[in-house]
Amino acid sequence: MPRLARLDAPGVLHHVMGRGIEGRKIFHSDIDRNDFINRLSALTRDGAMEIYAWVLMPNHFHILCKTKNMPLAFSMRKILTGYVVNFNRRHRRYGHLFQNRYKSIVCQEDVYLKELVRYIHLNLLRAGLVKDLKEMNRNPWSGHSALVGKVERKWQNNAYVLSFFGDAGNSRKNLILSGQRIDIKALARKVSERYNVSIGELRSGGRRRAVVKARRAMSWIGVRQLGYSGADLARYLGVTNSCVTRMISTGNKPDLDDINLEL
Repeated sequence: MPRLARLDAPGVLHHVMGRGIEGRKIFHSDIDRNDFINRLSALTRDGAMEIYAWVLMPNHFHILCKTKNMPLAFSMRKILTGYVVNFNRRHRRYGHLFQNRYKSIVCQEDVYLKELVRYIHLNLLRAGLVKDLKEMNRNPWSGHSALVGKVERKWQNNAYVLSFFGDAGNSRKNLILSGQRIDIKALARKVSERYNVSIGELRSGGRRRAVVKARRAMSWIGVRQLGYSGADLARYLGVTNSCVTRMISTGNKPDLDDINLEL
């Protein structure tokens, strides 16, 4: 029990996820989405948390937040209970809306915040809810549109997030999401040059040390920074989805700073 109290202490970064029961939709209309957003913003005004990234999908949501003067469990109960009551009334239904309890993962802020912001917001693109990154810049149902200055969200802590993407003058420009993303073949060429391996080796399943490092770097960049699915990377590399998942979830972050991701 002391461990649980420590994980829910003020200042802890959480990646929170909630999913509709049996995969059903939890948002049917803009009224639903605005209801949820209003409840989220109210918590920031009350000093319960800071919000860094979020996205509303048809049947689930993601929130990247830091707890402040209220435990996460209290804040999420306040959001979800009120939302379900109103949702059921609007749609003339009864019973549970969410699948079990929300899921929360405690994250290392200095290591993962930047990648999590990209991962969460790119859900819209991965799911085909927007056709490209320009459309995503204008979409109001994630925190990305506020980060790039297209939608005003005073309750979202944009300044702190943008500080992870460079200096104050260029941080919005440095968001990889703000332009056209590099395709997988071009990414493979850049990674191959960086690690001095051939494209054939990268896709062969070979276990030479440099090849393994290159394959892991490509998986990390592709999924965490460019928003491709694990399946996309797995198909190109000729490995399984679970192999890509292991490469990006185990060990330390690969050295990616000298790989130029500009088109």
